[in-house]
Amino acid sequence: MINSVKYTFVALAVAALASIATAQIATRPVTWVGTNNLNSFLTPLTAQQTTDFTAAGVNISSHGTVPLPASFVQGKPVPPVWFNPLGGSINVMFLGESAGWKNDLGYVLNPLSSNLSDSSVYNPLVVNIDSVTSGTPANGTLVNNTQATITYGAGQNLDVFLNGVGDGNSNGGTWFAFGTPNQFAGADNTIHTKFEYANIAGLSTLIVAFEDARFNQIDGDFSDVIVAFQGVTPPVPEPSTYGLIGAVALLGMVGIRRFTRKA
Repeated sequence: MINSVKYTFVALAVAALASIATAQIATRPVTWVGTNNLNSFLTPLTAQQTTDFTAAGVNISSHGTVPLPASFVQGKPVPPVWFNPLGGSINVMFLGESAGWKNDLGYVLNPLSSNLSDSSVYNPLVVNIDSVTSGTPANGTLVNNTQATITYGAGQNLDVFLNGVGDGNSNGGTWFAFGTPNQFAGADNTIHTKFEYANIAGLSTLIVAFEDARFNQIDGDFSDVIVAFQGVTPPVPEPSTYGLIGAVALLGMVGIRRFTRKA
């Protein structure tokens, strides 16, 4: 199981962390600028999920200053067992944010085969995050306690990022939930996530909280954006696996026929 997890989330060692100290480093890619209405988090959490997350102390009001529970650990979480190298799907749940910046949230597939300094490999889920506690998403707003599904294929690596775009005076960066190094962040190699595992509505859940500014400029609340991850589908078998299943089924049918004839 440990080897499977390592296979799915190989640590990404990528160079080219380039920029100057006074610039707004994590500039939003040009293709994202006009996507304020982009919002994949349309499905609300169930009432039980919302109750359980609230009980865990991780639901926060938009632009609030609610601290994380003391049980959260700073660092990169070890991916849960439901991330499978054969592929599958996960639910990404947006719980809330306290950031003053309008950041971006998204994911990267197969980052090892791409140049992470190329913005085209990033898949945004929402741009210009400005969360609200309830209502209908519009013009870049993102309703708390909503979720989206990400599907990944056999052998693909998956990571989720927060793009801290800065405000012209303070510099952000692109921070990843799992094993990926910081991007567009100058010399900042510090950890920008805290995490906790929890049982939410009977399912193993990983909760990740992001800090969106560089460590020489942050407030250190680690609640700028809080998301959770749950597995939702079994792994997708490879074509060779289907062939093996078919062969076993055929042998079983032959065995049943022989047994029936003898009987």
